[in-house]
Amino acid sequence: MADGHEFHVEPKKFRLFFTALLLVGLLVIWSAFVIGVHFEERSEEESLKNRIEINTLMLEDHVSRTLDALVARLKSVSAITTPSSLREGRLSTGMLYKLISEDHVIRSISLVDDSGRVVASSLERNDGKLLPDSMLPDRSGQLDASEVRFGQVFQNRDLYDVGSPAPSGDVKFWVATAAVPMGQKTYHWVAVINLGFFKNLWARIDNDDATEIGLFDYQGQNLISYHDAMVPHFDKVVATIVNTVKSRQRGFLDFGEGHHLMVAYRTSLTHPVILAIAGDRQRLFAQGAKDRQFLATVAVIASLLVFAVLGVLYRWYLRYEASVIEMANQAKAISAHLMVSESAQNGKIIRVSDTFLEVSGYSREEVIGQYHGMFNSGLYSKEFYRSLWNTVSSGNIWKGIFRNRKKAGGYYWVNATIVPFTDAWGKVSRYVCFYSDITEAIALSEKLDHEYRLREELSQMNRDLVTDLNTDPLTGVANRRALDSFTRQAIAPDRKLTQPMSVMMLDLDKFKSVNDTYGHGAGDAVLREVARRWTQQIRTSDMLARFGGEEFCVVLPQTSSAQAQRVAEKLRAVTAATPVEIMHNDTPLFLNVTVSIGLVSTDWPQHLEVKSLLQAADEALYEAKRGGRNRVVSRRAA
Repeated sequence: MADGHEFHVEPKKFRLFFTALLLVGLLVIWSAFVIGVHFEERSEEESLKNRIEINTLMLEDHVSRTLDALVARLKSVSAITTPSSLREGRLSTGMLYKLISEDHVIRSISLVDDSGRVVASSLERNDGKLLPDSMLPDRSGQLDASEVRFGQVFQNRDLYDVGSPAPSGDVKFWVATAAVPMGQKTYHWVAVINLGFFKNLWARIDNDDATEIGLFDYQGQNLISYHDAMVPHFDKVVATIVNTVKSRQRGFLDFGEGHHLMVAYRTSLTHPVILAIAGDRQRLFAQGAKDRQFLATVAVIASLLVFAVLGVLYRWYLRYEASVIEMANQAKAISAHLMVSESAQNGKIIRVSDTFLEVSGYSREEVIGQYHGMFNSGLYSKEFYRSLWNTVSSGNIWKGIFRNRKKAGGYYWVNATIVPFTDAWGKVSRYVCFYSDITEAIALSEKLDHEYRLREELSQMNRDLVTDLNTDPLTGVANRRALDSFTRQAIAPDRKLTQPMSVMMLDLDKFKSVNDTYGHGAGDAVLREVARRWTQQIRTSDMLARFGGEEFCVVLPQTSSAQAQRVAEKLRAVTAATPVEIMHNDTPLFLNVTVSIGLVSTDWPQHLEVKSLLQAADEALYEAKRGGRNRVVSRRAA
């Protein structure tokens, strides 16, 4: 408990301190306001200029990289376009749709014959559409098959509604074409560029009412797309930029009455486009006026907050001394509520609280004059109590948790703090111990520990269950369920890189005779042994699975036909090399076992269904069976 003489205050100095603190606070607030307004007026224009220049650089790079990817995609599809691929229907809608499914800028890609009719498209509605001559490049001259050309902007959704009334809303597309010579004829791949792709990005980046973004074709000086139309006569800005581009491919210019427009532009090095961002000084200054008004409002509010906070603090000071007395009263209440015991210098108990007696079960008469050893639960050694006594007798506070014994024979846990009280000479005169009963907390902790162990056991059981569900119980290799999961990952539709893959079907030759002659136990032993041998011959990235009976399957991701052929021969050889030992009528026998293998390989696994690969491998397996068994038959997937 604190006594009043320990607290010393000087009211006059404290009031002067509060007054000075108030003046300093107001000076800081309004100085910051004046400096902020000054710098805002000087930096608004420079900030806008830097912002539009940075955004122009970033967005032009985005446009160039997007168009580079589009050009590369057109060139790649042109390279695989041949009369045979068109005649055999390999350029199907599904294949073309997969080709562009991850490309957000291409809405569709279509092949147009020399009459302007769509003969293949990633969008089924485009098939058969006759396109106007204005949409395709001039075919009278010699066309470079490696060149991708960009054409007009159409107020339509896709090729199928070109020539029809424009749909409602701001729906546009831009055309890019690539010539494909086919004998005496010239076909064209036509890519429909989704201009909404650029506008959506611009809308996320450009949230400033004082700027406008535009994309232009500087060959035809046509507006391709824009965001936040703001600048009047922007076509004149374009003409000025096009003239400037002849000498500089990027730059900055002032435009408009009083040069209130700042225009930053960059020209793509690989495509005939200009990305320009215009900033309006007049709108910027109008926005700045609102900001300055807002800053003034903030300064006023901050000043009021300073008054309020200092007023609250000052009132708190006036109540400070009274609160000290209240804290002393609360200390008394706490000592009445907690378990408290007080001991003399020699360690005998001289005072205990009612709560202490209630928890321990003793009466006051039974406790006073005794030592705390009467509550010893026997859990701790003599060394523990000797260390405790050495700590408090030297004037140091001891804190810890221990268990005491009740009068009735039970136990209770306490979190104890023993405070040695000293006299004016600094010598320990008595010891006061404050106890918190944590018996219920200890019991709850033990219960939680038990529940945690149960949850860990349940988790392990669940992991074991997953392993059992995916493992063949006889051979220990993967089962059909695990095989299905593995092949879905090996042939993922969203893989970026094309990797070869091979699949084997393996069937033990004349295995039925083993079961019929020696029993199913012998057959099981043979299956376990060959599965063990095969597992040692494949990589950890491959999968061996039991398909059923004596039939197995091996999936070899990223494995070419030649590599798979070598693996298959190793599996066949290791099967026949060493007889398998079985027990028949308590007599060891050695059986010669051979295997027939059907192998199928493909360089385009993502274009095929797993079922078709397994079926092709199964057909190759039966061909190996018919060819005399103990051999490998290999095929290429269609």
